[in-house]
Amino acid sequence: MKKIKTNNKNIEQKGTGGIWQKSSGLPCGNQYGGENGEETIEVWECHEDCPIKIMDEQSGERKGWASQNHNTFSPYGGNAFNKSQTDRTGFHQGFNDTGGASRFFYIAKASKSERNRGLNGFEEKPLAFSNQAKAELKRGNVDFDGGEAKGHGNSIRHLKNFHPTVKPVKLMQYLVRLITPPNGLVLDPFCGSGTTGIACK
Repeated sequence: MKKIKTNNKNIEQKGTGGIWQKSSGLPCGNQYGGENGEETIEVWECHEDCPIKIMDEQSGERKGWASQNHNTFSPYGGNAFNKSQTDRTGFHQGFNDTGGASRFFYIAKASKSERNRGLNGFEEKPLAFSNQAKAELKRGNVDFDGGEAKGHGNSIRHLKNFHPTVKPVKLMQYLVRLITPPNGLVLDPFCGSGTTGIACK
């Protein structure tokens, strides 16, 4: 954790450091984080019964994604985010780090009751993720269940809240409290399924 100042308000608040190794290409030379080695990270010794230590012992060492050269890589559509690329050929820099599972933040996905809270009067809509399920949906087969190729996502689901990335309210509450000063203002530029607004309530 390190202290950061918000623009024009001089509000000191503790926040996490950036994770990117290179400049993000944002205007005015801004970037979310510095190069590796610029931040001082303390090593904390866990108590024997510490859940973090137990988790790392169970998971063992996990390697991060190393830098790779791609001679050929199928291009894909870009999106609005800064790190989006439409050409994945050539050199791509990874972090090549190692460590236990405690490096990551784990939380269960939003439950069905939480996803559909407040939508009692809404109609369920068919939603398809896999290519096969999407093709079946276009044909009008709204009850496709995966057929012989059953698997995660290879079926048509019927949901009231069909937003693909609904975040758990507890996760968003944690993130809001982590970076927002008391009585602060949270801007949600996308307002996807509204979970951020619920977390701020």
